[in-house]
Amino acid sequence: MKAHLGQAAQMWMGKVASEAAAKKPHMPPFPVNDFDGCSFVPDLVVACCFLHDVGCHYSETKEERRQVDASFRDCIIAKANHEGPLWRWLWHVLAWVAWVGVRIWGRRASSKHRWRARRG
Repeated sequence: MKAHLGQAAQMWMGKVASEAAAKKPHMPPFPVNDFDGCSFVPDLVVACCFLHDVGCHYSETKEERRQVDASFRDCIIAKANHEGPLWRWLWHVLAWVAWVGVRIWGRRASSKHRWRARRG
């Protein structure tokens, strides 16, 4: 886990991971301590990245993964609500670019988690 995250953030991350694990007890727990932040997007959306990583970890179907990816995009867009028009537009672009990225390159990681869940 990134050292710069505060204790409150780490507690929130633990709570989110625990709640997700309770919904899918047949799957291995999400390794919270291995979370390394955001890839290719600003750390300003680290909470969105964490929620996406947990969601992908527990996704067992393509539909669940589609929903997790859409939630990731929407989370980034929500960060723009308090920005001016130019910044809001840039956040929307970033959100859609990030969504395309996770739809294309995130498939391999979520498939591995689904395979592990079926295997037991």
